[in-house]
This record gives sequence, C-alpha cells and structure tokens, in this order.
Amino acid sequence: MLGPTKKFAKTDPLVHYGRHFGRTIRMFCSFEPLLNSGATLETAIKAGRLTIDDLGDEERKEYEIFNELLRLVPELRERLWSKDANSNETLYIASMLAKGVAGARSDDNKSLKAAIIEIITPKGSVLTPALSRNIKTDRGYFHITTGKYLCPTELDWNDEATRSALRSGQIATTGDQWPIFLYESLKYNPQDPWEGFMKSNIMVLVSTVFPDLIANLFLNRQSY
Repeated sequence: MLGPTKKFAKTDPLVHYGRHFGRTIRMFCSFEPLLNSGATLETAIKAGRLTIDDLGDEERKEYEIFNELLRLVPELRERLWSKDANSNETLYIASMLAKGVAGARSDDNKSLKAAIIEIITPKGSVLTPALSRNIKTDRGYFHITTGKYLCPTELDWNDEATRSALRSGQIATTGDQWPIFLYESLKYNPQDPWEGFMKSNIMVLVSTVFPDLIANLFLNRQSY
C-alpha cells in the first residue's frame, strides 16, 4: 500500500530570478536598500525632480542595476508601485531575491570545490595526501598543497613554524592579506605588488572556465 503523497512547497519565482540576477548582473547585493533607493530615484526622475545627470557616479551605478533588475523580473515594477505596496512587501521581495542569489552562490561554490582539485593537481601526478571532492575539512592550511596556494604573500609556506601557526590559528589571516595563488608562478614582489597580480595559472583557468565564480574565491578562500 502506498503511503501519503509528499507535497513539495512551491518556490516563489523571485528565487529563480534572484539566481539569474546573481549570475548575470551582480553576485553580491543588498536588495532591500537597492529596491528602496531605486524606487525613490525612479519616482523622482519620472516626476522631473531629478535627472540622470544629477546623480553621482555610485548613485548612477546603483540606479542602473535597479533598472536591470526591473527588466529582469516581470511585474516587479507593478509590485513596487502598487497602491497596496508597503515595507513588508519590499522586504519579502528582497528576501526572495537574496535567497536565489545565495542558492546560486552555494551551487557555484560546490562546483568550484570539486574543480579546484583538478586545477591544482600537477599534470601526470596526484596530490599527496589525496583530497576528497565533497569534503573540505582536510583542505585549507591543513593540506600541504592547498595551504601553499592560500598562504599570505608576506609569509613563507616552506617554513614549518609558519605552517603550524597558520593551522593552529596562532597566525590569523585578515581580509587585507592577499593569498599567493593570485600571483603568476606563485611569486610576489613586495616592491611592486601589481607585478603578476591575477595572472597565476589557477586564476587564468578559473576565470576562463568559471567566470562567475571568481568572487567566491575571495569570500571563501579558506575553504579551498
């Protein structure tokens, strides 16, 4: 005898549009401020109180992104300017779009975590110890190869004390410390930080094969 049919919750179409927005327009976005400021500017421009030329560079850029979102999502304009529209409706729209972007980012991270193993494995060789495609606990500074790529430019990964301090957390890396994998041949010139920047084999390959994943390398580099 068959059991009760499982009912699946219907996903709001806004989530789908959020995924598409994240992959084609902007991967990192605060939707509630974007919707509020965009709607305010749109209303002022339509009423003739402002023109595009009155906007500063950053404000104009955000307004352009807002209009791209309006073109992407059917009926979004009607929902934002409906007589029944309120802050709760805007918050709901923002949360659904953000959910879609987060889902796209998560899927992309999973794809990159698997692909990164092939990228860093020397041709005709294997990684020792081996890395699992679906487990990240043995990556980061805990693996000799991934640690070499992630090591901050000002530190020497070949130094055993440095490796130990990074693994234990005694040395805590910060957002303004660039990992060596960004540089061509994994070589950093402190006299000219731009030399070889973003020209490493790993960056060139990832930007070619996974162009929408580059930002994730910066946000989640400890996981790789």
